[in-house]
Amino acid sequence: TYDVNSGEEVFEGVTVDNRGFVYAVGENTTNPFIVKINITDQSLVWNITVDTNGEDDFYAVKYYNDSLYIVGDALNQGLLRKYNATNGSIIWSVTQDWVGSPGVHLRDVDVDSSGNPHFTGNLSDQFILAKYYSNGSLGWNFSYGSDMARGISLDQENHIYATGTANTNIHTVRFNVSN
Repeated sequence: TYDVNSGEEVFEGVTVDNRGFVYAVGENTTNPFIVKINITDQSLVWNITVDTNGEDDFYAVKYYNDSLYIVGDALNQGLLRKYNATNGSIIWSVTQDWVGSPGVHLRDVDVDSSGNPHFTGNLSDQFILAKYYSNGSLGWNFSYGSDMARGISLDQENHIYATGTANTNIHTVRFNVSN
C-alpha cells in the first residue's frame, strides 16, 4: 500500500519489467502520477506526480527496453508520453486531437518489436487506433465506426489486436498493418 499524495488515489494501469520492478499509473483528486516499486523488497523506488491542475489522466502504461509508454487524456485530447524507466524523467510528450476534434480518450498502449508504441481509444463514439515511432513522431492513425476501444495487444509478428464495444456487443479485431 502506498500513499502517493494526499487525497483519493486511483491506480489505472500496471506493467512490469525484466529486472524486478513494477510500474503503476493513476491519478489522485487533482493530478496523474507514476510509481516504480521494487518487487523483491516492495519498496517505493520513485514516484512522480504531474502537476496538471486536474486536467490530465493516465490510464495505461507499458514497459519496453527501459522506457515507459503512458496513455491518457489531456484537456480533451489524447495524451501519449514516453518516460525513462530508470529515473522517471520524461523523454517526450505528444497530444493527439484527431484532426481538431476534441474528446479523444486514449485507453491502452502496447509496443511493437521495434519499440514503436501503438494505442487505442475513442473519439466521441468512434474507435481510434494509432502508431507512433519511438522518437514521438506519428506513424499513422485512423478512426471508424461507432465503437468504443478499450484494449490493445501486439503479437510477435506485430499483428494488432484491439477490443472494445459496439452498441451492446463486445468486439475483438485483428489488424494487419505493414507500416
